[in-house]
Amino acid sequence: MDAEDYVHRVGRTGRAGNSGHAISFVCPQDQLMLTEIESLIGLQLKKTTLAGYEVGAPLPERYRELMLKPEKTKKPFKSKRKGVDKQVGRRHASQSRRSKKTAK
Repeated sequence: MDAEDYVHRVGRTGRAGNSGHAISFVCPQDQLMLTEIESLIGLQLKKTTLAGYEVGAPLPERYRELMLKPEKTKKPFKSKRKGVDKQVGRRHASQSRRSKKTAK
């Protein structure tokens, strides 16, 4: 998404002369886009840093716990059908179906 797309999407919420507020959460990686948005609309937007979300602040405890949990490993696919290759889900060449030609 670029700055023009963002401004268009936010503007859709204020159609037909209605007024309102738009709140956006911006991380340091999005600073360039925020600058482009401000330039496009010709306004300097009010910026507020929430406590605990300052640059360099440690993650809140609830997020640190999630990051420390080991990822579950996926079990290999096991087919219940006989003669099916478990890795790719195809029949083994030795058990392939051959069409029988019938003479008329």
